Amino acid sequence: MATGIAGRFAGAVSLSLLLGAVLACPPTLAAPGDPLGPAFLVGATGDSGRPVVARSANGAFVVVRHPGSSASGVIAQRFHADGSTDGAAITVVPASGTAVPDLSVAMDGAGDFVVAWTAFNSVATAWARRFPAVGAAGPAFQLDGASSAVRSSASPSVAMNASGSFVVAWLRSVGSGVLQYSLPIPDCLNGFQLELNDPAIVFRRYNAAGVGQGPGIAEAKPGIGLNSYVCLLDLSVLTVISSQGPYGLSNLSAPVTAIGPGGNFSIAWAVTDFDGVIVDSLLPLLLSPTHVSIQPYSAGGLPLGVQQVMGLTLGLNPLAGSQAPRVAQGMAGTALVWEATQSDQFTVKLRSFDTIGLPLQLIADTVVSGKQVYFSGGDYLADVAATPDGSVVAWRSTSASGAIETQQIEVQRLNSSGAAAGAPIAVASSPDANTLTLTPPSVASDGHGNFAVFWTTLNAGESQVLTYGRLYSGS
Repeated sequence: MATGIAGRFAGAVSLSLLLGAVLACPPTLAAPGDPLGPAFLVGATGDSGRPVVARSANGAFVVVRHPGSSASGVIAQRFHADGSTDGAAITVVPASGTAVPDLSVAMDGAGDFVVAWTAFNSVATAWARRFPAVGAAGPAFQLDGASSAVRSSASPSVAMNASGSFVVAWLRSVGSGVLQYSLPIPDCLNGFQLELNDPAIVFRRYNAAGVGQGPGIAEAKPGIGLNSYVCLLDLSVLTVISSQGPYGLSNLSAPVTAIGPGGNFSIAWAVTDFDGVIVDSLLPLLLSPTHVSIQPYSAGGLPLGVQQVMGLTLGLNPLAGSQAPRVAQGMAGTALVWEATQSDQFTVKLRSFDTIGLPLQLIADTVVSGKQVYFSGGDYLADVAATPDGSVVAWRSTSASGAIETQQIEVQRLNSSGAAAGAPIAVASSPDANTLTLTPPSVASDGHGNFAVFWTTLNAGESQVLTYGRLYSGS
């Protein structure tokens, strides 16, 4: 197992400043939330992007990151449940000199995993690659194929259940304006005349062998904030959401997806209405300019119920809203977290859903972090993982004293109804973000609720970039 950070870069920054006091593992079984050993070094090179992590039910996990800049390719490192490395680093994407952002990873119960990313050449293209636990990896495949009708595909998000089935959602653009289709689908909102707005969020399902499942038809329903939806028959993907409706142009964020044990899955996204006004045909209202939505789906890709919209607020504050969702789905249901904005204050909120997608909090969402979270250009600052009895949320927060900003990475365990289980857990801190910056964390959980948190530290000038992980007991 990798050693603690004090031995890795003594003198660069004190262990007490970076991680706080390291708690030794007790000789008896650890209590829920206790650390399972000190933080360990994952890599001594990288970029300012966060590492992404996925974990299997037996505790094995994989960390995916850039070994240098975002143009240096992508590597994956397997770990055993105790945090020791499992083999050498795996090249996911060879270095090519072009940026490879938007990393996403998911793992099944056997240790197979899938990595998805965006590649930039003349256009953005979304890709994925499947890595079996035993044997050679398959080739990378382009999610949208090589269709010349697709202008760009980007920001993929992959989710995988224990049996190996997985789903990938991404942003697709086919051109400017509204495209018209005429297809014989009598239950579409616009009769036989279909509108596919650009861009759109699309997804595709895959079986455990990595074979795409479909074709299929997705019916999207109208709702406040998204203004209008569409129906589309597509032989490769299912259209989920469009970005333009009769009341003005909206901007869709990158989608995030999660899948449950039985194959049901959820897709969440954020919407920004450029004009700041979100109206419904029956009830015009001045609402928050940004908000978050989630739509559950069956294992066969059919919508389960209606979309749920979070973060709609009345008022004239143009800075109020919700953004940057993350979602996790497990045996206890689904947990959705997002960043809620009020003026220049950002907090992390959570809403829990049961196993069929019905919200368990109808009025008040759980405020996971009452501290200010640090907004950085739309990047999500919180992450969530499903546990057998609820979820665990990790986030980066900041506090300021004059020109000095202190950053913290914290974790909160929650039960299936969204209530806090114990106090927040301090994972890492920086006394001065001007000299040592912490990236937002990633978190993943195993079948026992044990969880792993990963983050990267960057010194001034980013001449020293270090990625760390730490394991915690969940039961």
